[in-house]
Amino acid sequence: MAGSKRIGGIIKEARLRHGMTQVELARRLGVDQSTISEVERGLRGLGLDLVDALKHILSLDITMTDNT
Repeated sequence: MAGSKRIGGIIKEARLRHGMTQVELARRLGVDQSTISEVERGLRGLGLDLVDALKHILSLDITMTDNT
């Protein structure tokens, strides 16, 4: 769960840097505001499609790796 909280914090910081509210980000992603809140608190993950959208909306450099 610690990793989820860290990722959530990164998303929150990026959202705030872009001057966006949770409601604005949720609208752009097509999800509820509660989803953004849960992600930022590390209580919920995002599907790859939403991660990809976040990369573009928040200018994040996210690399997915397979550690198997």
